Amino acid sequence: MSDKHTCPNCGTKLAVTLADHSKDKPMKISMDKQYQTRDGRKVVLYCVDAPSSQPVHGRIEHGGISSWSVYGSWSSGACESNCDLIELPAPRSAFEVRGWVNIYPQQRVILLKGTRGEADLQAGGDRIACIPITIQGHEGDGLDREAGAT
Repeated sequence: MSDKHTCPNCGTKLAVTLADHSKDKPMKISMDKQYQTRDGRKVVLYCVDAPSSQPVHGRIEHGGISSWSVYGSWSSGACESNCDLIELPAPRSAFEVRGWVNIYPQQRVILLKGTRGEADLQAGGDRIACIPITIQGHEGDGLDREAGAT
């Protein structure tokens, strides 16, 4: 069944099809997760169960107090808003790798070794330095194909 409606926010004509979407309903907003607005501003939630059609209440960074539907919609229309809530991605795990690197002429570096002793055992006769190195990063760093493209 299809019907025409107008979005109260932007005036766009919308074709609405009624269907059973119970298996793919959006996640409800909850106090145990962190959210931001669709345009990237931080949001601090105050409650998710106020007695109204917009039961989610909170504060938008640089924007003031606001309210949303249980699914994070700022507007009652079918259009997306920059003020809609989206869940922040889970933080990526940080790591640190320490080891020793043998350095050779012409800036050649031979693989990171776990200990100075391992680096010494693998050293070639033309080694000019053996330095400790610490590499810090986050899970997924450098795996984005776009980031490494040259």
